[in-house]
Amino acid sequence: MNTTRRGQELGPGPLKVANRTHTRQFSIQSDVHRRKGEWDDIYVDFSGYFGSYGPDMFAAAPDMFEALKETLAIATRNEDGPWADRARAALRKASEG
Repeated sequence: MNTTRRGQELGPGPLKVANRTHTRQFSIQSDVHRRKGEWDDIYVDFSGYFGSYGPDMFAAAPDMFEALKETLAIATRNEDGPWADRARAALRKASEG
């Protein structure tokens, strides 16, 4: 979680998955009315149809990204290896764009 000096949360915050009327259709949205920051940093809203990876996987991605960064920092203090290279590659992929 990113915070300002006053403890206000920044970024889009938890993403919510909303089912649509059609089978396998979804919407993922942030709660922009409860967040602080620039619109481009807090606004998330996209929808579509999903296959094997459902919308909950995508909604959880920001939390998994942060957890992977923290885990990698701790785990590589004692040992590094191919798993760490894969983790770093995944973090780079998620950070590009």
